[in-house]
Amino acid sequence: MLRYKNKYRVVCHFDIEDLTPIKEDIFIYCSGEGEIWRYSDTVLGYYKNSRTSKVLLEKLDNAGVEYEWLSEGARETVIHFKEADLDKVVDIFHIRTSGTSISPFSTKNLKLFKWYTDNKEHYDELGLPKKREGKELSEEDKAKLVERLKKAREQKEINNMERTENNE
Repeated sequence: MLRYKNKYRVVCHFDIEDLTPIKEDIFIYCSGEGEIWRYSDTVLGYYKNSRTSKVLLEKLDNAGVEYEWLSEGARETVIHFKEADLDKVVDIFHIRTSGTSISPFSTKNLKLFKWYTDNKEHYDELGLPKKREGKELSEEDKAKLVERLKKAREQKEINNMERTENNE
């Protein structure tokens, strides 16, 4: 699923005890805690903890998506579909396209999970997630970094001007 990073919001599940990322459990996040995960080489699965509506199935039919509807319980939706149809289901499954550059393993993704937001005070009391301590830079290193950033910005400006001239 990592191939879809930077196009869709790709995330992983987290251990509820210590909030460490479960790196083997990667999926595309859909609004309302829906998930799209790999079922096989060419088939993806959509899972959501809610009933399947007839409207959802009609939208899939209207979009020309071939699918297999499976129901594991009265309150779960499981649908298998061809990976080639992923672009057709973006709006139907409400695939999240904001935050696409965030690492799937980042704790920034915790806010997407209701179990975390409902228990945020508990995790705050435990000091979780652990904050990474930044490296303190010396004044000399700071000056070097500032100079490097200035040069990078100047080079970017030059490149943009050259592109503009070439397009005219």
